[in-house]
Amino acid sequence: MKRTLLLAGALCAFLGTSAQTVDIKGESISLAEYCAKGQQLDINLVISNPGTETITTADFNYTVDGNTYTKNITGLNITPGTMVELTHPDKWTASTAGSFYNVKAWLSNLNGKADANTANDNASRDIYVSNFLPQRLVLVEEFTNSSCGPCAAQNPAFNSLLKDNISKVGVIKYQVWWPGANDPMYKYDPNDVSPRVGYYGVSGVPYTRLDGVAPTGASYYDGAPGNVNAALLDKKYNVPAGFDIGFNSTLAGNTVEMSIDITSRIATKGSVMIYVAAIEDEINYSSPPGNNGEREFYQVMRKMFPSATGTFMGLVKEGQTKNLKFSYTPDGVVKTDKLRFLVWVQNASNKMVYQSYWSPAGQLTWSGINEQPKTNIIQSVYPNPVSDIAFVNFKLDKPATITADVYDLTGRLVKNINTDGIFREGERSITFDVSQLPKGIYYVSLKADGQAYMEKFIVQ
Repeated sequence: MKRTLLLAGALCAFLGTSAQTVDIKGESISLAEYCAKGQQLDINLVISNPGTETITTADFNYTVDGNTYTKNITGLNITPGTMVELTHPDKWTASTAGSFYNVKAWLSNLNGKADANTANDNASRDIYVSNFLPQRLVLVEEFTNSSCGPCAAQNPAFNSLLKDNISKVGVIKYQVWWPGANDPMYKYDPNDVSPRVGYYGVSGVPYTRLDGVAPTGASYYDGAPGNVNAALLDKKYNVPAGFDIGFNSTLAGNTVEMSIDITSRIATKGSVMIYVAAIEDEINYSSPPGNNGEREFYQVMRKMFPSATGTFMGLVKEGQTKNLKFSYTPDGVVKTDKLRFLVWVQNASNKMVYQSYWSPAGQLTWSGINEQPKTNIIQSVYPNPVSDIAFVNFKLDKPATITADVYDLTGRLVKNINTDGIFREGERSITFDVSQLPKGIYYVSLKADGQAYMEKFIVQ
């Protein structure tokens, strides 16, 4: 009896003073899907504390390419039930290109003790190291409606912000069917709007995505245009792109013939989709088409090619190229002097946008496409990307008077290039300085006896 009572008492004492446990769970590694050779990366580990003891010190470990990096971290305050993100003091340098690397990170030696549950310690992430990553153009998608009161409230400041950052963004606006079902821009092409609404699960407007991600903020709901500011656009713009996009168009009668080259600068572990859209850069109504008072609408989607479901590219390897060809005949509703074409590459699973491109507004008249020859005299712009002195190499079949200019993506003249005037036949070159131009995508335009030729280049 005494022994039984002692056991019972001991059992009661144990239950009343249960020992504390130290346990840290690795949730995820906050790391980009890819990076460039030579880039130094922060290893950010998201962890949670499912234990009962507050963690104040720990060893932070990560391993990649067979090497393990460990640093003791003090001054922590990871209380039970909380989730935090820690950055390892040692950056990882991606020294070798052309393959995937697995990064694994975990905490150990918690408050000087062993982790009570080592099965949940590790978080891991694959990252691809590329030989070269091009400049990004940020894709901005907005869902809006001409009878939406909150749209009218947020759109003016949003449109002004996008206009001020027009060299950093590609923009597309989808006019939806609610709250006003008679929005004329929605009714013009409803078949291409609905799939994009479903793709993102849009249930209210205005709603926006930047490179496939809904912007967040303290003052608005997730996805609100009001959450977007210049600092956020700059942050997105400074993330290198994973693809190059080449776009050429010619006008055959009233039909625009497009040729698009998508070149991967990375390898992916998820399938890739390509989307192409015709956009009317500005639409003005003499009176509001809906009941929210808006009369001016910008970057309105008019048609997607071949449809809003896009073109499947699948898993890609670095250097892989896909060519797409589409035809578009604008009707009398769409003004060709306001016409743009927007192309973007997007991950099919997580919706992350790898790159976007849009042609200058009114390119059909601005670029001289009406009389664009089949052979471009420009052979190359070198180096590309460039940060100071560039060379545009071209070939003439006969002597010609040459003038040269540089335009940004909006079609705005940003630089006149001085030339020697008349050039003899053969291979020739002109140098120009881009060191005073902001980083971004540009076109150099050569006119030979009045005929215009263009080539894209990047300032970095």
